[in-house]
Amino acid sequence: MNIFTLETLGNWDVNGAWNRPFTAHPKRAPGSGKLVIMGINATKPFVEVVVVSADRQKLVHKVDLKLNRCSLSHEIGVTERYNVFMDSPLCIDIIRLILGGPLIKYQKEGYARIGVMPRYGDADSIRWFDVEPNCTFHLINCFEDGLVMGCRALESIIPGPDGGLNKFEWFSRKFRHVELVEGSDGAKDREDDKVIFTQAYEWKLNMQTGDVKERYLTGNNFSMDFPVVNGACSCVKNKYGYTQVVDSIASSTSGMAKDGGLAKLYCEEPKT
Repeated sequence: MNIFTLETLGNWDVNGAWNRPFTAHPKRAPGSGKLVIMGINATKPFVEVVVVSADRQKLVHKVDLKLNRCSLSHEIGVTERYNVFMDSPLCIDIIRLILGGPLIKYQKEGYARIGVMPRYGDADSIRWFDVEPNCTFHLINCFEDGLVMGCRALESIIPGPDGGLNKFEWFSRKFRHVELVEGSDGAKDREDDKVIFTQAYEWKLNMQTGDVKERYLTGNNFSMDFPVVNGACSCVKNKYGYTQVVDSIASSTSGMAKDGGLAKLYCEEPKT
């Protein structure tokens, strides 16, 4: 794309070496300037990760993650030495579609995990960490010491309501600003409506023991998404991140996500 005219110049396939769609948010590897990208496909291999040369002319590494499902992961994480993959139960399944079900479905009883692999590793080199089931489209940042931060929801807004349900009413209800009043009527229904709220969250992965500690970064009363960090700090340890804050009232009224503010996040451990 021409950055001045926005004219499309053509498709980029790394000089013919790449034959599938790229996912969003590729990462420039710290130090080398090489580009780390992943591609999702509805048929095997479901997920491939590639490293492209710093001049963007040559594919220098490609690996099949050998997943047994097509996890609809939206963004890859990168640190100085590792690639980070979010394997969530939001899946594409052609067989399910042929049998009359939806092509894309969030499997509520499914598993979620985070995979950490060396930059030029293969599927056998991936270290998997089991985490609470979730849907995380956007990552805030990933640190070399095992800290992964993203905007996490308990379920996915995609593909929307099941067949037969009114889409506007479903989205309008899900986007409401919900405050759970303990003991009040309908409290569980209101709490269930919060499952598509995306909130700033962190996973602390212990690379020695395999343990995981999870926590909200900002509490869970406000929905936040579309995070960003200073470009000079992407993929390396940094202090601050920024997210858009969802305007729940405007979102509920319109039946679509509307942002109404910005939040600045402190990414370091609090000093005690």
